[in-house]
Amino acid sequence: MSDTPDPLPWWHPVHAPVIRPTLRQHGLAILATLAATLGAGISVVTLALMVATVSDPAAGALVVVGYVLVFSVAFTWIGHLAGAFVLHSPLARGFGGWGVAMLGGFFVGALLKPVVGTGLTVGLGPFLAVLQLAMLRVIVGRTERDLPGDGTPT
Repeated sequence: MSDTPDPLPWWHPVHAPVIRPTLRQHGLAILATLAATLGAGISVVTLALMVATVSDPAAGALVVVGYVLVFSVAFTWIGHLAGAFVLHSPLARGFGGWGVAMLGGFFVGALLKPVVGTGLTVGLGPFLAVLQLAMLRVIVGRTERDLPGDGTPT
């Protein structure tokens, strides 16, 4: 890779540097996103236990949020698989910004709402899509940095 910075940072809402992730990279990004969601849920439940000594209502609210995150892992993998297909085409064309990911996550969540039976898919979908995009960019970036010169494998 060259030493010049990317002209389009990854946090732009629409445009982003072109990447063409492999199926393996998409799978790793999905697993990393699920692990991060599970870890966040466990952390929030742990925080709720600490807050319970001060405020029961606040602890109760945190427990609910933590459980939603923990148990969402059982169902969100469906949305992440669909999201990988939704993200792949824009990423390969330079339109893989966070706004595009959020829009894709919203639509995947809306499509899965009748299947899962809750509106949480529409609310969490955009944020989990951005998390998946960030994980994918980290995974693809590490792979590309490991390649010599022009980015082609030897």
